[in-house]
Amino acid sequence: MAVLTAAQIAQLKISAPWFSDLVAHGAFNLADRLKYLDTTGIPVIPIGVNTENAIHRVDKRLLLKSDFSAILPAAAAAGELGFINGAAGASYLRGETAVTTKANTGRFQLTLPPRYVAGSNLTLVIHAKTLSAPHASAGIVVTAYRIGGEAAGGGNLGPASIAVTEAYGDKSFTITGATLSPGDGLDILVTANIDDTGGGSDNYVIMGGLKMTVPSRAI
Repeated sequence: MAVLTAAQIAQLKISAPWFSDLVAHGAFNLADRLKYLDTTGIPVIPIGVNTENAIHRVDKRLLLKSDFSAILPAAAAAGELGFINGAAGASYLRGETAVTTKANTGRFQLTLPPRYVAGSNLTLVIHAKTLSAPHASAGIVVTAYRIGGEAAGGGNLGPASIAVTEAYGDKSFTITGATLSPGDGLDILVTANIDDTGGGSDNYVIMGGLKMTVPSRAI
């Protein structure tokens, strides 16, 4: 099948008034045809200008201790979250049992996919609750850093703290994408905080699921 180049289409518009009329009245969408051709008139695969939110599930089993020395333990301790491999479909992360104040962390990395829209903000959604109503307060803090080629990291892209209650809920943390491009790596630290001072009973933060919403080019 022959394909007209942009120059040939322009010449056709000049020499054939009926063709110009079709273009003017929308019967022939010239812009749509041209965007699928390269400069020589060869058809190319179009990349849409629309975006979609690709969802990337974060595998809780792969979260690491805050110093990246090892994967999380099976029970929360010494400031680290614990990975609890419960019944089928019910694995979760949890903090240390608290009757006072505890802060527990876990860390993971994410590589932005090729279709990520450069400069777009990402959203980390954590489905979380506390075992019982916290006597004082409870919350989750997320910090995120672009992984560079040197030992020192850059500034925090996700400074946020969101309260957690005894009812499960999605907690959405925005990661600023102004400096990010496809292929960049993110280093993300999740901290579960609880202050149950005066409560008199065991309590801790539970995270049932983590997922990252990544704005991506729709093809």
